[in-house]
Amino acid sequence: MASIPPTPPPPDVPLGPQMCPHARSFADWCDTLVSAATAKNDLVSLNQAKLLLIDRYFMWRVNVPVRHQVFPRPTSVHVCIFAVFESAYRRLQDAILALGPSPLVHPPYPAPPPPPAPMYETVNGIVVGETLDKDFEP
Repeated sequence: MASIPPTPPPPDVPLGPQMCPHARSFADWCDTLVSAATAKNDLVSLNQAKLLLIDRYFMWRVNVPVRHQVFPRPTSVHVCIFAVFESAYRRLQDAILALGPSPLVHPPYPAPPPPPAPMYETVNGIVVGETLDKDFEP
């Protein structure tokens, strides 16, 4: 039985004349989004851009003609919105991975502030009265 070799990851989308008009418009929007997010270069901005990219891809996908909805891989004849989406997603993911490993748990809560000092003194466990400031003079 012959084994099937793993498929290599797709190359970045070439920005050539074979890109359909829908993909070209989406690519312009994606380039703006990715550039803005990678310029900030912080985890929150990159994750927000990734969520916005996913949301916008599905909005585009339902609004383009059916022929443009189902192109899974770019070809020499047609590069469509999925290939543009995948390229933008990979650029955002590369920027996220370049920041370092993500935390696996939430950071611990800060320690609560210490309770205020009591306004009274105790002698052998017996409350004697309110404590006055040491600088207080009647």
